Amino acid sequence: MEITRWAFKPETLAQPPIVFGLLRHTPVLLCTDVLKSAVERADLLGFDFQLLWSSETGGVAVNPGPPPTFGEAARELQERDRRKREVALVRLAQAS
Repeated sequence: MEITRWAFKPETLAQPPIVFGLLRHTPVLLCTDVLKSAVERADLLGFDFQLLWSSETGGVAVNPGPPPTFGEAARELQERDRRKREVALVRLAQAS
């Protein structure tokens, strides 16, 4: 089964947990903006967030293209992570 657009019932997600999952042949982890904001504030590495659903617009069409590990998308992710690592190293140096 392939998902082309995510859909949720807003009333069931009125107060969702910060992280939740869906059981399928491949488990999927989903999170709310609470986790996304915390990760971004802390400049944590290794996270890639994709908007799947919004209370204003509903489900967002899923891009069936290749994962962002190829081509220009991969270079952008690597550059973003490199900059975050540099900032983290500066913070560590200042703390010691």
